[in-house]
Amino acid sequence: MFGTLRFLLACLVVVTHTGLTVGPEFLPGPAAVVVFYIISGYVIAALLARLPAGGVVRGFFGERLLRIFPQFLVHLLASIGLIGVFGSVSEMTSGATTPANVALNVTLFPIQFRKFFEAIEHVLFVPTSWSLSLEASFYLAAPWVLRAQALMLATASLSVALFTLGVAGLIDPHTFTYATIFGTAHFFLLGAWLQRRQYWYAGGWAALALVLYALAHARGTLDAPHIQETLIGGVAGLALVALLADMKHPRLQNADAFLGRISFPIFLNHFIAIWGATWLGLDLSPVALTFVVLPASIVMGILAFFIVERPIDAFRRGLRAPVPAERAS
Repeated sequence: MFGTLRFLLACLVVVTHTGLTVGPEFLPGPAAVVVFYIISGYVIAALLARLPAGGVVRGFFGERLLRIFPQFLVHLLASIGLIGVFGSVSEMTSGATTPANVALNVTLFPIQFRKFFEAIEHVLFVPTSWSLSLEASFYLAAPWVLRAQALMLATASLSVALFTLGVAGLIDPHTFTYATIFGTAHFFLLGAWLQRRQYWYAGGWAALALVLYALAHARGTLDAPHIQETLIGGVAGLALVALLADMKHPRLQNADAFLGRISFPIFLNHFIAIWGATWLGLDLSPVALTFVVLPASIVMGILAFFIVERPIDAFRRGLRAPVPAERAS
């Protein structure tokens, strides 16, 4: 039932960007993003487990490329076009839409390092693309990292160490607990360990999260962006993925798959809906804005699925199928 979960997570990201919070300070969107990381690790581990080594380029990188880039490029072009017509209403998109800046977005990988390069901060024409940058980084390394338990452990250990330093406030918390692959790689790997039924890693991280929560409280970093959301999202994500991994309902399977498929365009398109309210001159409260933006994002997500993704779906699924040994050699 990951499809329904992904849809709900995308909705949490939307409502966070419309200004809703849980209580005075907790933002559900960042917690949802961490759960996305864990789901991604699970799904990628499952995909790679079905592929022989010779099928990685075609069956993994090809499938991932078709999963992400058609939707992303369409939404990138739509954002740039609308900004060109109506003007930018956000600091994130205030930079010039030059070929160099467009190329920076298309390459994805540099976007996550926007905190290190001020110019990137203003050319996020699809503002949520920074998290795709993390995903792309994980995809690039996954075929090799996930095939070696020792390398998984080494990568996870380094990531947890940076994450811990971020939680303690010894290095920038936002950069190293949430916004770059350095401190978040272990979330993807935890998802992979869940897929392999190696639950002790998840249990160990959940125990560590409690210690880190107390450490952040003691050091006064709990309110730093987005420490508590990341810790709570990590624990919740591990529990949800473990619970839903084997949960199947034949009557709900098609609906679950469909909700999962529209979650990605919703994740990409909702800023267009938010900007649209501004372009129309609507001055809405967060609650009212949510009632406008969320349905609009869902409708646009459904249209994007049928127009962009569904036409290439059969080909993408063909890449995803196991490659026969004689063809893989």
